[in-house]
This record gives sequence, structure tokens and C-alpha cells, in this order.
Amino acid sequence: MEPDHNILFVDDDSRLLRGLQRALGSQVGFGLYFAQKGEKAFDIIRKNKIDFVVSGVKLGDMTGSNLLEKVRRINPASVRVMFASNEEKEEHKGNSPVHMYIDRPCDCTGLMQKLQKVSSRWSKATANYRQMVANAQLPPLLNATIDYVEKCNVLDTENTELINILAKDPGFLSLAIYRQRRNMAGFVFNDLPDMVVKLLNRDKALHNGLLACGSIRRIGDTGLVSLQSEIYEHCVSTAKLACKIASERFGEGTVITSRAMLAGLLHDIGKLIIAEQFPQQSRLTVPDCQAAHEVLSANELIADHRLLASLLFSLWGMPEDVVDAIAHNNSYNPIGNNNYVYDILIEADYMATAMLVGSESGSDFGV
Repeated sequence: MEPDHNILFVDDDSRLLRGLQRALGSQVGFGLYFAQKGEKAFDIIRKNKIDFVVSGVKLGDMTGSNLLEKVRRINPASVRVMFASNEEKEEHKGNSPVHMYIDRPCDCTGLMQKLQKVSSRWSKATANYRQMVANAQLPPLLNATIDYVEKCNVLDTENTELINILAKDPGFLSLAIYRQRRNMAGFVFNDLPDMVVKLLNRDKALHNGLLACGSIRRIGDTGLVSLQSEIYEHCVSTAKLACKIASERFGEGTVITSRAMLAGLLHDIGKLIIAEQFPQQSRLTVPDCQAAHEVLSANELIADHRLLASLLFSLWGMPEDVVDAIAHNNSYNPIGNNNYVYDILIEADYMATAMLVGSESGSDFGV
């Protein structure tokens, strides 16, 4: 029987590879390949359909980053994973070819659980979606945010005005979350400004990273700027409402409250990514964007923004209840497995949409 997915492990530690082979050899649905050097890995990739490439930081003939960067170019639809210690992860922030990190020393059970979760989503994606995910850039920052950040010497957490500006920009928060993606499961937030402060405190180099690695992108098209503003405003409103609903039910500063707020913040990011970066997958034209008075609806997208976003966030290592909530938000296939984040997101999204279109039902939500 053909395996559902093929995984290539690359590391210069032969003992690690032998241990992985012994521990994972009985895994059903996965074909396993092993290489100690980069050139051997490329030979395997050329001869086989490889879905996951899991690399160490140091190889016999190149670095893991160099390997995965080349994999990104020659096999962009593959999922790129790196074994790394916490110190090694810090060295690979920014414009990294790594989708997700696995802690080293390696827990084989945890490794396969992560790969199985990603592969279950990946298997539902067509080649077109995989290509979109491979080529997708992070959502852009608001132009007003960029103007302010460029004037700052540092992203100072004591600067209240700056914190409030960044807390209203899902583009900035997406970038900060991406750079901290392997640690998001452990974060707890009280509100969006608190999220900004904690992300900045965990990533002292974020400001330099913004300016140095080309993470700042301005939208020049006025129609897309208008669309971005509406989507971001809706995402921020949904995040605040989700936080309020969850706090009333589960208490402030809880894991569920933090994840509900995170789901609200990110749930419509896929709409902007598709409209800006994959216009051929959107039925909107620039005049449509300029005349838009409502957030882009799913009917105006040929591609499913929920699927695209959930694939991206799953690769980032986001908490599964957040990814599931975004994947199924307002879809015809709701979740029925006590996902409280999903339930809260549905309610908050409905309320935020009512507010956006001026419905009286959203006039007293206090956000």
C-alpha cells in the first residue's frame, strides 16, 4: 500500500536517525527516508515525492537552514520542519524557511503527533492550496503603523501610544506571532495591548527584524488599503468581543480566553492574503474594493480563506483549538467536539459583523 505521506529526516547524528527509524518504523500511513548529508537528501527528493522534510540545524555538508531554503525553492509544497534547541530557534527568527520547529532532544511520540495533525490538514488541501500556502507572505501592516514604527528607535513597551497603535494592527500582530509561533501555546493574554507587550518582551529584536528583513510591506492600491482597513477593524472587534465573552464564562487571563482572542484576531486574515496576493483566486476587482462598505465575504472568494489560513497557522504550530475554530468559522461543517474557542468565535464574529454594518443588535457591546 502506498503511504499517505513521505517524510525525509536529515541530520548528521547517525544515532538520532537510527533511533527515529526504530521508533517510527511501524507508523501506518507514512513512508520514512533518512539522510545524514544535504546532497543525499536532495538525491532522495529528486527521486521521490517528499511531503515533509525534517532537518537538524547542522548537517555534514551544509546547515539545516541552507537545506530547507533550497527545499523551499525546488519543492515549495513540502512542509519544512527543523529539530532545534531553544537557543537555536532564536537564531532562526525572521525570514526563515522553517514552517515549524521540533524540540531537541526529540520526543518521537510528540513529533509524530505534530506531523499527523499537520498532515491531516495537508491531505485535505489540493495542489493549488499547497502552492498558495508555499507562496503566501505574511499579511501587510497598516500604512499608519508603518509610518509610526519607522519613526521609533525601538519598539518600547513603555510607549503607550505605540502599544495601542500596534494592538489595532493584526498585520503587525501576525508578524510577531509568526516569529514566536512555536511558543504560542504557552502564552496567556488579558487583552490586545497585553498581547503586544508580551510579544515584544519575548522578541527584543523584532524592531530591527522588521526593518532589516523586508517584513514591512505597504499596500499601494487604494482599493486594497480600504479593504485591509475594514478586515483589520473587524478582526480587532472580533478579538475584543471574543475576549469579553470568554472572560465572562471562563475568567480573565485564562488559556481559553487568550485563545479565543487569538482566533478572533486572525480569523479573517486569509481574506486579505487572497485578495492581495492571489487576485486570480478572488472575484473582486480594484473598483469593487474601492466601493466596498462591508468586509469581503466568502462568496467573493474562489479560494476558501478559512482553509488557507488554517493551513498556514497549523504550520506555525498554533494551538489546535485556535486552528480548528478558524478552519470551521461560519462554514457548513461546524465542529461538535466541545471546542469552546470555536463556539466563542462564532458568537463574537456574528456580533462584530452586526456592529460593522450598523445593526442595532451590535450597538451596546462595549468594545
